[in-house]
Formats: sequence, C-alpha cells, structure tokens
Amino acid sequence: PCVTFSALNSLETQYKYLTGEFRNFSDRFTAKMSDTIPNVGNTLWRVGDSIRIDGIINESEWSAPDNYTESIYYSPIPQEKKDKAKEFLNDWDVKYAWVDTDKASLIKHLKQSPLQIVIPGHAILNFFTTDQIIRYFDSYEPFIKETSNITWAFKYVLSPKNTMTEKDVR
Repeated sequence: PCVTFSALNSLETQYKYLTGEFRNFSDRFTAKMSDTIPNVGNTLWRVGDSIRIDGIINESEWSAPDNYTESIYYSPIPQEKKDKAKEFLNDWDVKYAWVDTDKASLIKHLKQSPLQIVIPGHAILNFFTTDQIIRYFDSYEPFIKETSNITWAFKYVLSPKNTMTEKDVR
C-alpha cells in the first residue's frame, strides 16, 4: 500500500509543521477504507478521496498486529473506528491537487507541501527539498535512487478549519 503510506506521510509531515506535534496515522485504516487491492495497490485519487471523506485515525487506534496475514490486515473496520476517523475532519480540511511533473513545477510546489510522486510501479513521498527532485530515499534497496521518470505528482494540503465562534469575535 505505497500510495497510502506516502499520502499519510505527507499529512503527518504537514501536521507536525502546523502543530509542532507528531502523529502517526493508521496506514491499515486508510488502505482498507480506500479499497486498496492487496499486491496490486491503489490510485492516488482514491486514497485522497477516502482521506477527505472517511477521515483518518492514529496508528495506535487501528494498527497492524504482529505477524498479520493479508486477511487480518484488510479485515472489516468496526463502526466506532470509522466514527473516530471522521472526527479528524471536524478540525482539519484535506485537499489535494495534481502537480505537473516538469522540474520547475515540482520545485514550485515543494515550497508549499511535500509531494507524493509516482514512478513506474511505486508511489513515494521522499521529495522534501528542491535538491531532491531526481534523487530520493526509498524504503526498498537500494535505498538511495535517482529517477527522471516521474509519472504523476500529487500534493496534499492540510489546513485547520476555522473554529472561531460568534463568542470569540465579541
């Protein structure tokens, strides 16, 4: 579920930047809610839509157990976990946008958010600076790689919802 991992990594990075607090969102929850197909994967927009509509929860609330099987990882999610995930959307707005994959566009958009990049057969989120446009760290060996074959680029934007009330304005 590399699309889910890289999407949530972007949101975790932005959350830390905006709040100063670290959160580890549940990959298992989002992979299941977005209908990730085991050993096949998912699309950027399906994962993005699931996050925007279904919300997200912490890893500690729906983690992958030790020595899990595929059927356990993708087992049905209890309704109370789904309800908890939607609570995130009460305070946070999650948007996404496609980004052109030319170097100038990637550099421009990296100034606003980490970018989720798709190279043939794999989604990553390891372009954090403009120096890393073609050189990146991957979770698969060899760990340091270079590419000029970027198929898609996707940008998530996490922003707090306005929580001011009429009382706050007075």
